Amino acid sequence: MRKQVECLSRLLELDVTDPSKLAGKTPNVSVLLKHGTGRIYGILSEIAHFSTTKPASLLHITKNEDRTGPSHKPHFDEIAIEYFRLNHFLACRFAMWLLKSQKRWYPKEDFDEAEEIMKAVMRQAFALELVTLQK
Repeated sequence: MRKQVECLSRLLELDVTDPSKLAGKTPNVSVLLKHGTGRIYGILSEIAHFSTTKPASLLHITKNEDRTGPSHKPHFDEIAIEYFRLNHFLACRFAMWLLKSQKRWYPKEDFDEAEEIMKAVMRQAFALELVTLQK
């Protein structure tokens, strides 16, 4: 997910910044994650690099007779649900960026149906609390 955050952040930056000014620079993830950017990105970096022991807490450890190790079955807790929500946010935000970009790239095409589908997807994502708004 960290790479997805970086890629989508760069796409959003390219919409408003000259590409030559971004060359060789790390994407500014705050353009995507306006609230809690440092915390979320920091946690994703820890997981990606396993730079601390905290990511190990995401593994569900099971004990079976004389063996102990990570579970082969998914274990859902509050942390896993938050990552699940982040994944949905990234997917929805990318779809919104792509639709907006296609309208710009292909101005003669009709995207009304695609916009209605996107609105329905977002309504459902909010209703199911897969995507939430920060207050």
